[in-house]
Amino acid sequence: MLTNVDQLLYPGAPWPPEDKDIVNQLKIYDDNRLLFEGEHVTVFSEAWERLIRYEFNTSFELCLNWFRRLSTLWGDLLLGEQPSIAMKSDEEANYLDDLIRRTRFWDVAYKVAIDLSRYGGGLFKQRFINGKAQAKAISPAFWFPIVAEDDAQEITAHVLAWVAPHKIPLHGINTTGDLFVEIHGDGYMESRTYGFCNSAVGDLKYSDYQNTGIDGPLVQYVPNLQRSDSLFGMDDYSDITSIIQEIEVRFAQNARVLDRHADPKMHGPVMALEVDPITGEQIPQVAIGDYIPVHDGDNAPGYLTWDGHISDAMEQVKMLMEQFYMLTETSPAIFGDNRAGLAESGSALKRLLMAPIAKARRIRNTFNNACLDALKKLAALEGRSLDDIHIEWGDGIPDDWGEDSRIINERVSAGTISLKRAISIVDDLEGENLEQELKDINDAKPQDVEPPKIRLE
Repeated sequence: MLTNVDQLLYPGAPWPPEDKDIVNQLKIYDDNRLLFEGEHVTVFSEAWERLIRYEFNTSFELCLNWFRRLSTLWGDLLLGEQPSIAMKSDEEANYLDDLIRRTRFWDVAYKVAIDLSRYGGGLFKQRFINGKAQAKAISPAFWFPIVAEDDAQEITAHVLAWVAPHKIPLHGINTTGDLFVEIHGDGYMESRTYGFCNSAVGDLKYSDYQNTGIDGPLVQYVPNLQRSDSLFGMDDYSDITSIIQEIEVRFAQNARVLDRHADPKMHGPVMALEVDPITGEQIPQVAIGDYIPVHDGDNAPGYLTWDGHISDAMEQVKMLMEQFYMLTETSPAIFGDNRAGLAESGSALKRLLMAPIAKARRIRNTFNNACLDALKKLAALEGRSLDDIHIEWGDGIPDDWGEDSRIINERVSAGTISLKRAISIVDDLEGENLEQELKDINDAKPQDVEPPKIRLE
């Protein structure tokens, strides 16, 4: 790990850096970006060699992008229900609502959640432009942390660096352009521009140092599952890459078998062939496709068929999918497949989804702190203070209003909860709105009417 910016940036320094930990992470980022975008042919090139038909110099591949589906799943569980933020005063609440809207904060947070899954970590960044704060999601591929000499998990500075090439040659990997650098530390941000040529850092062209007036850096790193011996979080793809490889190969092989059955070769007696007078080639007398003459034995006409053992292949795919669900802490139900257990109610569905809900909660614990820090710094850049704020997160699971209402009604009837409290829970009302709702309910009740008196004469 890097403990000093000078280890990273100096004229002649190789770029990307040759630090072992950074090299490993950049390889993960590059491969996982391709997997997320569906470019599996590049990452799975060796596995897909099993699909090549050398006699025709062709191959047939299927891209089953479970990687993207998995990453969007965690983003949906975290932010599918937009979080709400509790504030003490209406003025602060109105300002915060406007800040979130202007900065599109939850959209930015969703991007960070996707990066957290595919890269093992995501980055929030705040900046102040034209009198307004802005929130950004930064790819970890541009992030080079500087850590303390005595603690590899204590970040002392965040270095964001990217190359803007002026010209990319047709051959080779060397580029010529500029290397843009931002160094974010406690209360400061430094911008630098270096020349860049032949995959090495050039001379310093520009430097600017700014005091942000903010406690802490304007960058937050949100790790996925983190280990005690590594700063970087673990991505969701590494454990399932080999499983997805095998599933894609099996599906493609099955498709090839079905193609053979869709256009089978015919066999039969030699008399069904005739000689082409021009080429001398034996061809079928009628347009029956590929034909194999049988000279002896049973030469009755028919089609060549063979057992491709597709049922065995699909059984293997089923077992691989079971391993996929276990390793990713998911279940078929979370992807809309209820064959493993019918969810007839919201509580039944939540029991099926215990593992993914637990993982989402684990991610939310670190995500919550990063979001709070980012929102407070966005407000501080605009000269506002958000000291006492609390984020209320949903679980991403649709509410079962029928079941919730039944439970509330039973509790009201049993006298274990008041009508006022029940309405506040079910309709999410408080204050004047809640009092008005209670009044409307009371007014709508039929009033007791005195029965008419009957006079007997």
